[in-house]
Amino acid sequence: MNNSQLYGNISVILELIKKSNSKKLGHTAIMKYLFLLQELKKAPLGYDFRLYTYGPYDSDVLNHLEVAESLGATSTSIVPYPKGYGYEVKIGPNDGSIRSSCEDLLETQKGNIDWIVKTFNGKNASELELASTIVYVHLNKKHKKEDSLKEEVKKIKPHFPMEKITSMLDFLRENNVITSPGTARGTS
Repeated sequence: MNNSQLYGNISVILELIKKSNSKKLGHTAIMKYLFLLQELKKAPLGYDFRLYTYGPYDSDVLNHLEVAESLGATSTSIVPYPKGYGYEVKIGPNDGSIRSSCEDLLETQKGNIDWIVKTFNGKNASELELASTIVYVHLNKKHKKEDSLKEEVKKIKPHFPMEKITSMLDFLRENNVITSPGTARGTS
């Protein structure tokens, strides 16, 4: 990935954080937002997402977050949670210079970023893990029937009850993220 692509991706991360307003974004949420943005809206981010412990993952996203922090574009803090800890990523003092260098990309992706944030802004990391896994399976496995899609997700994410999987699938359909078996919003 060249520097132009790197700065473009960092600028998209910064825009996602900015647009999320008061919602705290951690590494997992940013990872899932980028996956959804790239796969559903065809944003030219160049990530190679694979299924991992918490759903779709590409280590380059974490590398880009580290670069953003080293440039002062973001600041990251560790936040305690009942079952461990997580990260909170905020806009840093030098975000403007990176975003201004990538205005064309941000302008072309503005509507897509707005859609991702509007649709998923109320979801926590666990819900984003499930939503992105459903979308990943939906797009990559080409299930013909809803029951087989839910069963595949359950195999991958056994810690989620079937009712939660069904509820998230309903949410994704209601918000036109998944429109029919094997297709998703922005892919047709």
